[in-house]
Amino acid sequence: MMGFIPMNNLVTIISNSGLDEWGEHTSNGTEIEYKARIDYSIRNQVISGAKGNEIVISAKVILQGLVNVSYSDTVKFTDRLGNIRALKPLNIILREDLGGNVLFTVLEV
Repeated sequence: MMGFIPMNNLVTIISNSGLDEWGEHTSNGTEIEYKARIDYSIRNQVISGAKGNEIVISAKVILQGLVNVSYSDTVKFTDRLGNIRALKPLNIILREDLGGNVLFTVLEV
């Protein structure tokens, strides 16, 4: 599709299917691996969460096309130091072209 952003990283999205008896999200075991670009160059941005609290973003994960991901899913990737990180998306942004086609799904984690 669009080849102007190199997708050098691998990201696994682990889907959550519902809530358990305690109201916690449970994983249905669906793991899908995507090629992605992980951008660490942002400066620990602070955004307002859904409940009005302040949240610090440490990286942006850029996925090609429209990716089915929700705020309850887990994004798992290996950082530059070799540590495996499993984080929930704090913000999901769809980047579109002028025709309305989704080019990228951006996850702020």
